[in-house]
Amino acid sequence: YGKLINNELHVLRLPIKADGEDIFTNDPVVLLRYGYKEVIFTDPPECEEGYYAESAWDETETTIVQRWTVVPIPPEEVTENEYTEN
Repeated sequence: YGKLINNELHVLRLPIKADGEDIFTNDPVVLLRYGYKEVIFTDPPECEEGYYAESAWDETETTIVQRWTVVPIPPEEVTENEYTEN
C-alpha cells in the first residue's frame, strides 16, 4: 500500500499517525480512509539497445499501478577535453 504525492510513490509505513493516535492495521478499508491504496508493481518491458524503461504511476480510486515508457538514452555530451584528446 502507498500514496502518490507529487507523482512520487510513498510506501505505507506503520503506524499511521492520525487524529493524535497511532494506527496499526492492514484493513484495506481503513488504509483507504487515510489515503493509502493498493500498489500494483509491473515488470519493465524489454528494451532495445539505446533505450531504457522509465517508470511512472497511474492512480484510480482504489489502486496505484506502475506503468512503463520506453525512452531513448540521450547521447553523451562530448566535453572539450574529450574532443581534443581524440
